[in-house]
Order: sequence, then C-alpha cells, then structure tokens
Amino acid sequence: MDGNSVHSLGSVSDGRGVPADPSRAADSFLRACDAGEPRGCVNLGVLTANGTGVLKDDVRARELYQRACDGGDEESCKRVE
Repeated sequence: MDGNSVHSLGSVSDGRGVPADPSRAADSFLRACDAGEPRGCVNLGVLTANGTGVLKDDVRARELYQRACDGGDEESCKRVE
C-alpha cells in the first residue's frame, strides 16, 4: 500500500465515517509518514502533540512536523518556525 492509501486509512480510523480509533489512526499515519507521505507526518504530529492515540510528546510532534515540512507540506513549516 502506498503512502497516500495508508494516509486515507488513517483518516478513516480518525473517525471520518466510522467510530474513531485514535491508536489505529496513529499507526496508519506513521506508516504513511514512513512511506514519504507528508500528510501522514503532520497528522501523526497533531495526534502526538495532543496525546491522542499515542503518548503526548511535543519534541516528537515537532520532528514529525519538520518531516512533513521537508516533504513539501507548507502548513507544517509554519508549525516549526
């Protein structure tokens, strides 16, 4: 499954159309991020910053936002300025 597909799975697990499963969403966003999908990195960063489905970790969230920024996600770049 490519990064975009895994990201879409994470979005569904995030409660869009089905009951939310934050841990499953975080896992899917991690796989998408690792596959080079910037939206997976930023979405996992948001979950990590909020402690939703994963342990709250502001340093890790910033690292994920930076990965998304490096991948071309301009909104993520604003989060690391």
